[in-house]
Amino acid sequence: MVIEALEAGKHVLVQKPHGRHAADVEEINAVAASTGKTLVYSYFMRHQAENKESRQMIAAGRIGRAYHARVHYHYRERGVNYEPPPGRSWLYRWGLKGGALGQHGSHYLDQAWFLLGCPQPEWAFAVSHSAFPTTLEVERHAEDYMSFLVGCVGGVTIQMDTSSVISTWVDRAWDLRLRVLGTNGTIEVESTSLPEGKRRSGTRRLLGAIYTEGDDSAGEFVEHGDGDFNAEIRDFAGAIRGAQPPDVSPAEALTFMKLLDAIYASAETGEKVLIDH
Repeated sequence: MVIEALEAGKHVLVQKPHGRHAADVEEINAVAASTGKTLVYSYFMRHQAENKESRQMIAAGRIGRAYHARVHYHYRERGVNYEPPPGRSWLYRWGLKGGALGQHGSHYLDQAWFLLGCPQPEWAFAVSHSAFPTTLEVERHAEDYMSFLVGCVGGVTIQMDTSSVISTWVDRAWDLRLRVLGTNGTIEVESTSLPEGKRRSGTRRLLGAIYTEGDDSAGEFVEHGDGDFNAEIRDFAGAIRGAQPPDVSPAEALTFMKLLDAIYASAETGEKVLIDH
């Protein structure tokens, strides 16, 4: 569909998943380059104002040298013995970028990577679980839990646990804890949503100089949202006009898909997977 739109002379905003594998994104990027049309990829957490501000703070050295990000994202998508509705079975088949990471957690993996300045990923090691398979008869079910570690250039690391079904969290729609650790401080994001929209809260905190000053300090609390879709459209429109480069460039989308491919390949093989650039 994306390629058809580009070849028809349309500018395109690609929603996630951007493809099944990196080869799909490479093909899309090549067609966009040949047609001269604007191609923008979506990871909507990048458009949230406080995430852009946090990235600027980290880049400016407010927390010293950022060396590690840790993401905990538990999301209750469904219950057990779930029967996917027509047209959505691909989300629950392994290898199609559905599942706990591809469908849900990838937004927050991208957020962590974005906050760190998008360092080049070099390797991934992952394990996955399909503890609560759907009623589909498939060769392999999509994961409902994924845990992994990513190594980036310069020794920067990202660790993440993400789920789409977890029996412990029966009373929550999601629970997010994201920390970027630096040598002089930490930026921490928390967000929790209860079922049926009963309550949603979120904060971002800058924690600094815990040991160098002798005690904990916390400040700059701000509300944390769950993605700014209006800003996403403004970003797309601005890219079409040539006013500014998009928040997610075709090159970054390709790198991120290679990272996802490596995580899934590691979960399949049980081995550390190097990322080819």
